[in-house]
Amino acid sequence: MNILSLENVSKNYGIKPLFENVTVGLEDTDKIGIIGANGSGKTTLLRVIAGTETPDTGRVVRTQGKTLA
Repeated sequence: MNILSLENVSKNYGIKPLFENVTVGLEDTDKIGIIGANGSGKTTLLRVIAGTETPDTGRVVRTQGKTLA
């Protein structure tokens, strides 16, 4: 069961793009890791996934009644 989908998600700070056109789907049994250099947008991506920040473009779809941990 798909619990999270990111569709063409992008986030910029000023003129600096942190990430562009991220598209991914996560199933309820998936385990993921996010790696990258300092300042590359890892925490911002997690905030977008959690819903505490909104993407500049694209959309985030979360399945109702499911918790990400």
